[in-house]
Amino acid sequence: MKSQASLLPAVTLIAVVLFGSFFGFLGVFLAVPLVIVFQIWIQELLVKDILNNWQENDS
Repeated sequence: MKSQASLLPAVTLIAVVLFGSFFGFLGVFLAVPLVIVFQIWIQELLVKDILNNWQENDS
């Protein structure tokens, strides 16, 4: 997963275990795609929108 989606192996393992414990068998299959979507959402919202505006206003 690290080479395809730049997702750390530990994050993948933790996501599979957590989603599997909460949502069962379906959670195991949906864990990695949901973590990737969440990671992209965080990058777009936090890094690009908030931090870039904060850095531009600081200078």
